[in-house]
Amino acid sequence: MSFDVLSAILVIPAVSAALLAVLPGYRQTAKLNVVAALATFLTSLSLFVVEPVSGQYLLEDDLNKVSASPHRCSARAISSTRSRSGA
Repeated sequence: MSFDVLSAILVIPAVSAALLAVLPGYRQTAKLNVVAALATFLTSLSLFVVEPVSGQYLLEDDLNKVSASPHRCSARAISSTRSRSGA
């Protein structure tokens, strides 16, 4: 059985919403909400590591791929941009 990231991203909030609707108590539901949000976020981060497969709910092509490494901007480029804008 393989781990389907997209299904997990859709199922975790759905299951937690159903549990939040039936569970009594503010503290218990608040903790569940935080755990479910963290689990969904961590699962979505795995999309940077595991390349998802295009399917019914996810369309992936070469233009939609996102690089996990941020673009670096040098101080020289920032200062030259500021000098052009008159700031």
